[in-house]
Amino acid sequence: MERSATKGVLLAGVAALVWGTVPIGGVIALPGMSAPVLSALRLTVAGLFLMLVLASRKGRALFQRPPRLIYLAALGLGGNYVLYMWGVERTGAGTSQVLIQTAPLFLILLSLVVLGERMSRRQALGTLIAFVGVTLVSWREASGEPRTAFGVLLVLLAALTWAVYAVAHKRLGREHDAGATMMWIFLLSALVALPGAALESWRTPDGVQWLAILYLCMNTVVAYWSFAESLRHIEASTAAVIATLGPVVTLGVLAITNRMDQDRVPFETLSALKLGGAALVLTGVVLAVTARRAPRAEPQR
Repeated sequence: MERSATKGVLLAGVAALVWGTVPIGGVIALPGMSAPVLSALRLTVAGLFLMLVLASRKGRALFQRPPRLIYLAALGLGGNYVLYMWGVERTGAGTSQVLIQTAPLFLILLSLVVLGERMSRRQALGTLIAFVGVTLVSWREASGEPRTAFGVLLVLLAALTWAVYAVAHKRLGREHDAGATMMWIFLLSALVALPGAALESWRTPDGVQWLAILYLCMNTVVAYWSFAESLRHIEASTAAVIATLGPVVTLGVLAITNRMDQDRVPFETLSALKLGGAALVLTGVVLAVTARRAPRAEPQR
């Protein structure tokens, strides 16, 4: 296939745009459907879509017993979806979208422990800058009501569970088909998300909330497909940097909805402290994900 940098950038941009609207869709949908049920529905739709796409090519081979590591990846991704939506419900769209950008930093930290990688100076600097930004973004929420402080913790836990998924998926990618692996991860993640529904009361969505739920289901498919396709045209680090523009989309939409006479997206204060912290988070993440890895330490003999 012929590589096209322009196509790759556009596809990564679509992924960033779609991911940036997830928390907006979330705050509209969540009053009508609990976070675990919404997450399970999104993951099921994505898994079934992949199954339909891959079944004609792979036949029965698609349904072979998945490797054990897939269960860890599914636990991480299912936990990520539910914890993030719970966080969105408590902290708001803007704060949660900025905080979830720490996921690649948690991946770097986990890679040090699990994969034996070493952190370069640039990665260390980026991580430090990003976590200073996280402190600024979440300062008001963490020092305010217990509900919003707990929401900050939930989003950071969502970022950590995504890193667990990413480490497991990275190892799976070395030996197993990417499409079938992702299908199983989506479907098994939906099962992981469902038990959390027992902690929530049943909700009945109205028409607008159903539209937001439908959008979030399609959002999962479009975002993952766009980002995966972008990697066929541009370097992973370039795609990752473009994907970090998601918070810009979220904050931009909030700036508009804050000025509108509507009650679907709650007003969220965009203070200089929060915007400055968001800029630091994005700067730190870009520094970290574009840094070259430090060489592994040679074992002493």
